[in-house]
Amino acid sequence: MLRRESRRTIKELLIAAVLVAPAIYSAQTAWKNGEKIDDLEKGVRGVKESMIALLLEEEPNKSEMVTKLLSKNSPLIDGLGEFADKNYISAFSVWSDAAMKGDTYSAFAIHAAKVSLVKKIESLPEGREREELEFVIKSAPEVEEENDTFQVKFEY
Repeated sequence: MLRRESRRTIKELLIAAVLVAPAIYSAQTAWKNGEKIDDLEKGVRGVKESMIALLLEEEPNKSEMVTKLLSKNSPLIDGLGEFADKNYISAFSVWSDAAMKGDTYSAFAIHAAKVSLVKKIESLPEGREREELEFVIKSAPEVEEENDTFQVKFEY
């Protein structure tokens, strides 16, 4: 038979295990939930970037739907409006100002708009419109992707 002290020690260890196990489980679960939240944030960012790219297309139904979803980001929407009106330099200016203040979606819009204009240029014959678009692209800010975030490279 176990001594009284041994039984007491075993009893204390069991109580400690019962109390500590949930704490360990909670810490592990919180860590996993943190990873899940990070994955969700990346997913949401990807959806927003896709919506921005859709807005740069010329189909109004998609644009209207996406504009409503992104309506909280005024500089982004203002730039998209300028782009839709073919005021490309103005659109890049609006987005550049917002990107300088840390708006990564405006920086992505610059990137997506440049890609869209390059595709448009490829389908155009030689001529004035093509030259104008080439000028617009050359004058647009440079954008780089760093850690899944788009940033405008500003020259000082």
